[in-house]
Amino acid sequence: MEKILNFFANYGKFIMASGIVLAVISFFDKKLSASLILIFFLASAAFFFINRIKDEKQKKIISILFLIVFLLHIAVVLFFFYGRFQPFSGGSGDYIQYDDTANQTAERLSRGDFSVKGLALAHYFPLLAGYLYYLLVPKMIVGQIFNAWLVALSTIFIYLTVKEFGRSNKEAFLTGLIVAIYPSPVFFGSLMLKEAFVVFFSTLAILLALKLLGRFSWRIFALFYFSLIGLTHFRFFISIPLIFIFVILWLLLSKFKLKDRVVYALIMIFLFGFLPVISTVGGANIGYFGINEIKRQVNFKSIICHILAAFTIQQ
Repeated sequence: MEKILNFFANYGKFIMASGIVLAVISFFDKKLSASLILIFFLASAAFFFINRIKDEKQKKIISILFLIVFLLHIAVVLFFFYGRFQPFSGGSGDYIQYDDTANQTAERLSRGDFSVKGLALAHYFPLLAGYLYYLLVPKMIVGQIFNAWLVALSTIFIYLTVKEFGRSNKEAFLTGLIVAIYPSPVFFGSLMLKEAFVVFFSTLAILLALKLLGRFSWRIFALFYFSLIGLTHFRFFISIPLIFIFVILWLLLSKFKLKDRVVYALIMIFLFGFLPVISTVGGANIGYFGINEIKRQVNFKSIICHILAAFTIQQ
């Protein structure tokens, strides 16, 4: 409670000024007003946790990095939304379907209906966006801003990952900034696509994996496991190689005795096998370690179809 009071004491004037600005803007553009509320809330949540960092210098650097990346992506989001930028064949991308599903979810919530039956849900991003639509405004910009926030948080994980390798604050900051302005995360992280979640959970999982190699604890492992649940849910074929590499590095580099390494590795492998089962939508029969999905995807007919589809897109 004391930390919360200190937070509002430090940022009280900013909060009051923001409230006045929002009140004025709401008369002219409700979409922008709702967007600013979301930006303010997400930024406050991020800074609440950043302020818990004990190293003052590191806290300042991370705050600056977060602000730069978040504001950059917000600018791109505003350009995409108000400029009516519609990539991918004139507006036929997945984000159109996600927006439609989110609108359906918000409509159901307004009727007090929490059912997901009949919704097009390959993953839960449209459902989360639907709750934001219901709380704020049913417009795509809400989901885009949330994605921008996820990418900004991902750069913090990248910064901390570089620090895990013993590099300087300056090197870690520049690495995070370079990744943030790389065209791919700027583009895909500013649209209403699930890629922002893939980046978020990937960078978090890599950071936690490095921490586990340096100092194992079940608390860090639990966080690592939950990050893998998210990554497996949004991109199954990225989580499996990451798990494989982690187990190999664990056996080679962890500071336990060889016997203990093997015992811990066997326990972790057993638990990792349930990730695809936990992460699927609607209880799909994906199988232990996703073996059924792997068999479905890795076959001659499927490979040929993917090659032909890629060739057609290039043409």
